Amino acid sequence: LLQESDNPSITYVTSVDGERPNGDYIGYQVGTAGLMAMTKANAVYLGRKYGIRVNAVAPGPVRTEL
Repeated sequence: LLQESDNPSITYVTSVDGERPNGDYIGYQVGTAGLMAMTKANAVYLGRKYGIRVNAVAPGPVRTEL
């Protein structure tokens, strides 16, 4: 279906913890780093082969009531 689209794209939502781990929540940070690596790999592969754009949004800390 993406190939049939006029402007195909995939967007992942990740976290800056994958780029700048702080030592807390190591499993989360490793998973986030893996998602960033997958984003880059998919961008190269899907972009070259099918013209599909692949990006990730990685917000930093967000102040919440928690």
